Amino acid sequence: YATRFVADLRKKDGSELSGRSKRIQKAALDKLLPWFGETPMCDITEEFVNEWYAKACDEVRPSALEHAVWLLKRVMRAATERQPDGGPPLLSSNPCNLVTRKRPSKRREQAPMTRQEIDTLVEGFPEYYRLSIHLALLVGGLRIGEVCGLQLKDIDLDHRLLYVRHSVTQGPDDLGEYRLDETKTPESHRVVPIPAPVCRLIREHIDRFCPDRDPDTMLFHAIRHPERVLNPTTIQRQFRTARKRINREDVTFHSLRATHATMFMIQGGTLRETMDELGHVDVDVAVRCYQRVVPRHRRDVAERLALEYLPAGDPAGIKAQIAQKEEEIDQLRQTVAGLRRRLEELEDDGDGRSQSG
Repeated sequence: YATRFVADLRKKDGSELSGRSKRIQKAALDKLLPWFGETPMCDITEEFVNEWYAKACDEVRPSALEHAVWLLKRVMRAATERQPDGGPPLLSSNPCNLVTRKRPSKRREQAPMTRQEIDTLVEGFPEYYRLSIHLALLVGGLRIGEVCGLQLKDIDLDHRLLYVRHSVTQGPDDLGEYRLDETKTPESHRVVPIPAPVCRLIREHIDRFCPDRDPDTMLFHAIRHPERVLNPTTIQRQFRTARKRINREDVTFHSLRATHATMFMIQGGTLRETMDELGHVDVDVAVRCYQRVVPRHRRDVAERLALEYLPAGDPAGIKAQIAQKEEEIDQLRQTVAGLRRRLEELEDDGDGRSQSG
């Protein structure tokens, strides 16, 4: 019954599960079958389930156990309902009443990546892959599969828009070469703005690495096999090497997406806009999984809130407001100075090229 249940699992819209999701469900089923085996449904009691769980807690990794419990609950719940062939329920009640507490992800405590960390990461990446960092960080918080699935026709530099139409997977069996596939969810199919500075980086990448300008040309492809899409593990491997330069073993390529979500809201994006950027419809997922706490920003917000409500004649409040504004002015001056230095460097490089030409 459980094997057939897993084989018939579908997404909410009725479409087939991805190869990766099928593999996860099959792995969860493999944790159940050795214990429950050929036991008839009517003989599976709450005590029998609890015995399995006590044993599994010592033998199965926590994350794998979570998937197994989730599957067991669904299988048993399905058995209490009218069956797909019209037959009566197999059980009068669900014997799986396990209460498991979802482990909080360590990523939730992960600080967003800083400008300096990103600069160092980019320097540690081979030039061909550097654009992938900026796309994940600054353009829609692209997932690694979405980055690898980009084609030239997905990029409209004239209107500064990027169309997320595909991701890459290993197909329905989660095996073999990577290929273009549907996005993770229908909502992941989205159009996101490209900031002007990133347009320049994209143009430079296309000029250097995409001699074939056919619309179906991949923005990234396997280096040794140009006809193949880029394997996401290649970028992940480059990222693991580069992160050693910033001493942040906690971050992954996916951390760029979380940084995008957090900083997008800090810069003024609404929750609705941030969800559209990421391709989310679930508010809980957007907040719980992708919003990071930035202590300094949180303190600044608390200070501004206090200034809003404290009496206008409070000396402490006025002093705090002066100090805050002075700090903001100092930060703006530093930003402007940095931009001017960068502009001068770019103009000097342009003059040097003109003279050499």
